[in-house]
Amino acid sequence: MKKVLMILTVVFLTVIMAGAVGAGQVCLEWSQNTEPDLAGYRAFVRDWNGAYDYGQPAWEGTETTCCIENLNEAKLPHFVVRAFDAEGFESGNSNEVYLSNGPPGSPGSLHIIPQGN
Repeated sequence: MKKVLMILTVVFLTVIMAGAVGAGQVCLEWSQNTEPDLAGYRAFVRDWNGAYDYGQPAWEGTETTCCIENLNEAKLPHFVVRAFDAEGFESGNSNEVYLSNGPPGSPGSLHIIPQGN
């Protein structure tokens, strides 16, 4: 049983926030894991003061990009990505990124929190 050890770096691709409601979409992109038994990736989201629920990914797939919708910018969403292998073993978290508030009606900005901080 091989453990997926690849550390993923999540890179901001696009942030689209809509109107005063604060609901929007964040698209993330990361480097591909090159391990031969890679099965895919899972993206997780949490509020600024919440915890990740690793049993409930916000997205799962084999691509190295994903878009997560219906976000509330006021809750300062945070994101991590994990790779998983064919046996179900999961890597540690990628660098964490979070969405910060921008001026009303404008897109927010995404910030990277280096791993280990």
